[in-house]
Amino acid sequence: MRNEEDRRACFLQNGPFWHLCTPAGLAGKLFSFREDFLFGMNLVAICAAAFPQVRVLTFALTGSQLSFLLAGEQDGVLLFFQHYKKRLRRYLADRVRYPDLARLDPGLRLVPDLQELRREIIRVNRQGCTARSGFTPYSYPWGAGILYFNPLILDLPKIPWSYLSQERRRALSHSRLLQLPASYLVYKGIIAPSSYCVFHEGEAYFKDAQQYFRFLGREESPP
Repeated sequence: MRNEEDRRACFLQNGPFWHLCTPAGLAGKLFSFREDFLFGMNLVAICAAAFPQVRVLTFALTGSQLSFLLAGEQDGVLLFFQHYKKRLRRYLADRVRYPDLARLDPGLRLVPDLQELRREIIRVNRQGCTARSGFTPYSYPWGAGILYFNPLILDLPKIPWSYLSQERRRALSHSRLLQLPASYLVYKGIIAPSSYCVFHEGEAYFKDAQQYFRFLGREESPP
């Protein structure tokens, strides 16, 4: 977008935007093992396909917390979350693990303006490395923050979902009958967030990559 006025106009046209974040630790441990995180990542892709009226700008999964930045009407956003929660409960129950998902409150908050949208993108994209100090926003694997202004990540070799065997699709989705878009791409067992996240839209709300990087590196939130 050419200037700040264009970015504001795009914000107004493309919203409403919502930060959906569950309270850390309130429901107990959600993801304990790599397999759990793989499922959690692929479940975001499943929900994005099930609710195409909801756009995923970015998200982050940590051991005990979910954080999404979504665009769409409130009812659709809440259905997106309930679908995620329902399938996550089933997955954990199959592994005889019963965190208190009744307490997994979506914590939905409307993003009121462009400045706050930038803050929320930065917060979500920092979240993983804040929770786990061994990562940076550009290396944390369990989210979409790694995509932002990082074109090299898009060049990693991926396999189209449609090329996978039925057995492999079932293993990745933990479902026998699930249909996902043939356009989805898979990398090391993860349905690539670039297949369904509108991260280029998220990028466009910043002036450029340098502005994003300056905000990302600050301790305080961007103005």
